[in-house]
Amino acid sequence: MTAEAALDELPDVLRAPPWDAPRPARPQRPDALEIEPPPADTRIHLDAEVVDAWRMNVPEWARRVVVIDSVVVSKVEQARSKFDAHPRAPTIPAYELFSLRDDTLARIFSGYPHAMFDWDAHDCERVLHHTVARLGPRAVPGLVQHFEVRPKATLEVSAWVEASELALPVARALQSSRLRWRAALWLLRFDRTAAAGLIQHALGAGSEARQASEHALQFLAGCGRRKVIERVASECSPSAVDALAESRAMNPFLRLPRRPPPQPAFVRIDRLPRPRLVTGALLPATAAETLLRMLALSDVLDPCPGLEDVRRACDRGSLADFASALAKAWIAAGAPPKQRFAMLAVGLLGDQHGVDELGQYAAKWPSEGHAARAAHALDALAAHGSNAALAGLDRIRTRGSPSVRARATEALEAIAAWRGLAREELSDLIVPEDDAEVRGHFIRRFEQLLVSGRSIGLDHLRDAFLSNPTAAEMAASLVWRAADRDGAPLLLRPTGEIVGLDDRSCASEPQRVQVAHPAEMPDSTLQEARRHLPSQAIAQLDREVFRPRKDEERVCWLDQTRFDEWRTSGRAIAALLRRGYRPLWQEGISEKLEGAVLVLPGDRYQVAVYIDPPMYVIEPGDRPLRLDLSERHRFSVRLERAWVHDESEGWGALAPRLFSEVIRDLRGLAEP
Repeated sequence: MTAEAALDELPDVLRAPPWDAPRPARPQRPDALEIEPPPADTRIHLDAEVVDAWRMNVPEWARRVVVIDSVVVSKVEQARSKFDAHPRAPTIPAYELFSLRDDTLARIFSGYPHAMFDWDAHDCERVLHHTVARLGPRAVPGLVQHFEVRPKATLEVSAWVEASELALPVARALQSSRLRWRAALWLLRFDRTAAAGLIQHALGAGSEARQASEHALQFLAGCGRRKVIERVASECSPSAVDALAESRAMNPFLRLPRRPPPQPAFVRIDRLPRPRLVTGALLPATAAETLLRMLALSDVLDPCPGLEDVRRACDRGSLADFASALAKAWIAAGAPPKQRFAMLAVGLLGDQHGVDELGQYAAKWPSEGHAARAAHALDALAAHGSNAALAGLDRIRTRGSPSVRARATEALEAIAAWRGLAREELSDLIVPEDDAEVRGHFIRRFEQLLVSGRSIGLDHLRDAFLSNPTAAEMAASLVWRAADRDGAPLLLRPTGEIVGLDDRSCASEPQRVQVAHPAEMPDSTLQEARRHLPSQAIAQLDREVFRPRKDEERVCWLDQTRFDEWRTSGRAIAALLRRGYRPLWQEGISEKLEGAVLVLPGDRYQVAVYIDPPMYVIEPGDRPLRLDLSERHRFSVRLERAWVHDESEGWGALAPRLFSEVIRDLRGLAEP
């Protein structure tokens, strides 16, 4: 029988639990400090095309109707009087804001209570995007107020708005299990601005605002942003640096409760497999109980301090067994939501087997009516952070149930921001553990690079692709081009060396490269490249190329003679939806599918496929959609401005590779 570890063999955090440690004296009262946040510019980080799309994202009636500004203001004033008398009931639909001039809109959006507007009325989901696009930085005070009414919708819009005034409401959202990943993304994306807006509250007198700010600053510090916080604090006030160092924002042990949480009722410590130290000695029952309570104090974005010391001191396999047994006991007890830390424990302490179990839970629970449990499994995968765990999140993002797909996307975006990467760059790094899946993974990644035209830095190319022998061989079979220079064709050697088509080394390496597309290469280059690359990992040099016809260049509808057959089936439409198109419903009828739309890379244009007559959906609640396959429907294809169904300048506005890939993708619609 394995002996128990002696007390002096245990890590400090298990020998003397952190909640029993003496607390330092309370620092100087924060409200005695004179803190001025450093100046921070408010910026809207959106391309002009996207801002224009948001501005134009108004219903058709709002574009046709001309309303005198004073008439709408009078309606709003009357609604304000009614709301003041009965504050709980919305008194005016939010779509009235569409009709206001910019100055009037800024005054009402920022100065009037947002709860007086009915944001659930028809066409009101567009008001927030439209208002931000029109007002720009002037919309920030209204966004702060809108957090109180619709925090999720406000976070979605605020993802591109950098303003220190938003830091506190985002910090509050970080404490919500539904909003934490979007809030984390904002904090990581705008870390300096977030710190500037939070420090004054973390050292202020308000209890609720101080706690939310301390939590958010601790999250940023744990993600490697401690120096950013300290630099911003020094710009606020010399005394702020010392006060912040003594606060709970920078000392996570101070945030622990003075009393440990009670042992959960669904499990007994003597029924769990006891973890072992790396020396092989078993943890005493009291130490295992302390570990259990540390897990109960952990959150996916805020693990209990000292947990990393336990991981270093204990055998990882025995910790994984402990966590897996804890999660299974939680499930057997009916998965009480307040004890969801038991599922998170698999992410914090689990191994590859635990990651596989989490992926299975997240995949099966939504179909069994347990979407909340699936969300806990997703959070545990994100907490694990291994390559296999991120691969599991990526699978759920692309192939999982719609109820958890958005959460997986948000988690991956936040993890990418934490690592200083774009989400697509993070996906490049997520390589399956199973060797049989590796080649398929890299084929999909290279195909995505070819279709989208996404450029990547050389350092990322070497880390994500050339460091893997399979990917390096595949990359060497493709033609690349310099994305930051003249676009000259390039070849990659498996060693990482970059040469031209003449096999000569480049005089200077480009900073960024992209997979070349045959639609953007002259015939002479294609012929020369074929001589160098007789076989390729993906269809590149022999890829069929489509170009806009003369009568399509300046019109937004595809030529009716491009396809032999302009009738399609439910099977072909369902294939579009699986490839990323989103459904278009006939207005007010969820059983009738009017078409499908796909926003193209760059967020400037979208391709819309319209079906006539609309297609019947057998069971509208099902995901994926079950479409009627018995009839064939006429279809037409239009290029529109992104996010709004407005005509574009014509198909000639698309980059050659995008046009070619759109037509290539749509050929399956015209089924014989």
